[in-house]
Amino acid sequence: MINTKPSSKLVNLVCFKVSWVVTVYGAIQGAPWLGLLWVLGWITVFFLWQKQDKREWIFLLGCAAIGYILDSVLILTGYIKFPIEVQYGFLSPLWMIALWLNMAATFRYALGWLRNRFFLGAIVGMILGPAAYVGGEKLGGIQLVGGILPVAIEWLIAIPIILYLEKISRLKVSIESDNSRKTG
Repeated sequence: MINTKPSSKLVNLVCFKVSWVVTVYGAIQGAPWLGLLWVLGWITVFFLWQKQDKREWIFLLGCAAIGYILDSVLILTGYIKFPIEVQYGFLSPLWMIALWLNMAATFRYALGWLRNRFFLGAIVGMILGPAAYVGGEKLGGIQLVGGILPVAIEWLIAIPIILYLEKISRLKVSIESDNSRKTG
């Protein structure tokens, strides 16, 4: 069961924000692994605190895959580029995948208010996604060669897909929980 207490949401939001900073600064300082370890650490501790089922990781990994694919498309089409000193990974760097994983961990807590609001999610994504990339560009972690419009379109597409993935993963977990109660 997801803990919807304000304290859980606040801790989730703070961990998300701190992780973004640690991940981006780690990458630009030549330690791209730092963000990945930090993100995996906070998510693991948070899920243990919230007593989340380990199947929750399937949702998170799905979101990371979506982010990797969409960022890689922008890289291949020349709309975004990473300075060589932060490029750790094939196409989209590992630290960027960590940021998608980081963001995914908020969808049932700090961003839980977006649940089943696909249109609103698309609009929020179209605004906040590019804002994060602009912040990363100002820090020297990414170059928005094609401006923010391609990134806005990426996030306009990504958030509704992620919200749908969250919905079906939640339904699957609920069905499995109901079945285990009936047989147990």
